[in-house]
Amino acid sequence: MKNKLFLATFYQLRRKSNLFNIFFIGIFTFLTVLFGSYNSSAIHYMKYDIYDSVKQKTLIVSKSQEELEMEEITLDDVREDLNKLEYVTNVARFASFRNYLYSPSLENSKQSGYVELYASNNSVLPEIVEGTNFIEENKYTMICPQNFFAIDNLEDLWYMKKKDGISTNNLLGQIIPFEYKSNSGMRTYTIELQVVGLYKNNKYHVDENVCYVDESVLEEVLYNQYSDDNDDENGVSNLVYQTDFAIQVDELKNRELVEKELIDKGYSTSPMSTVATAYFDDITKKMNSMTFGILSIIFLFVLIVLQKKYKEEKSQYQLMVYLGYSKKNIRFIYNISNIFNIILSCLCALLISFIPIFIFYKILSIYPFLFHKWRLIVNYMPILMIFLVSLVANFITSIFHTIYLFEDENE
Repeated sequence: MKNKLFLATFYQLRRKSNLFNIFFIGIFTFLTVLFGSYNSSAIHYMKYDIYDSVKQKTLIVSKSQEELEMEEITLDDVREDLNKLEYVTNVARFASFRNYLYSPSLENSKQSGYVELYASNNSVLPEIVEGTNFIEENKYTMICPQNFFAIDNLEDLWYMKKKDGISTNNLLGQIIPFEYKSNSGMRTYTIELQVVGLYKNNKYHVDENVCYVDESVLEEVLYNQYSDDNDDENGVSNLVYQTDFAIQVDELKNRELVEKELIDKGYSTSPMSTVATAYFDDITKKMNSMTFGILSIIFLFVLIVLQKKYKEEKSQYQLMVYLGYSKKNIRFIYNISNIFNIILSCLCALLISFIPIFIFYKILSIYPFLFHKWRLIVNYMPILMIFLVSLVANFITSIFHTIYLFEDENE
């Protein structure tokens, strides 16, 4: 038995053609792993980073100033109406829903000192890991991330190391002053916010520069920014034309239901962020087509390789007949040798794939934001597919080859 297994396995490695075939199939197998992994990673990115983001679950709801006057309602009436909607977790004026503020105390050689502030409440805050959530006693409070980078351009974050972030050791309880100007740039204002809690960064989308505050804080900033921004023709502040609201929905699947109800109520709605899903769908289709193409090539290649292998080893198997090996043993050696080559090809693909994966994670250990928190999902399913395709090709060829082998022997 040992002799048969040796002839069917490691003895095959003496042939350079077999080594080439193993390596060739391994390369194609690696390509299918690469395409499959990209496809799986893109799906994961869409599901967790895109569809589960705050922007995707936020709607911009509009009623113009003219509509408000015609219906004889105020912004407070609109807010009250929006808060009654099912699935809505947070309502804020869109103009004060998000703002970038600059703090000189957060600026350093690597960071611009800007923080992206979102209006929030305790029901929609991310998980607090240290400190507390918002407190009623003091509205000038702020919840910041554990990994904190004060930047206004996310492009800058991609090339930073984790240690470049703002130290959070002494951040909790710290009072941070922010400076901002009126829209005309003529007036400068200062606001101080105390960090009362740190939240756990999201695994999948970038929030390293995002802090959360009470909406009243950003409302104050908004009024100051419009303090000298007036419509001289009508004698009013241009702030009166900022009538849009931002509403957050608990889950993305409920966004469409909320949109329909808002339209029925006479509001204009639009998502805060839209995703070009057609682009990802197109990429996925191309990847699937390329994977199918490679599987087809491998199937044909295995047929050709096994045919060539049969011709090269035909005399060897005929010699084994004369040496007393039974037809059953020769079939066993022939089939096991082919399966052995296929298994080695798949192992070769695994080894080849480990190298770029190792390099990828090594880079991420130094620059964790280089790929925008894109999580690499390695899909090894193509290896199983190629193994099965190769087995089918082997099964087809082995039937004919063993028949022809023994027919020649009978002649």
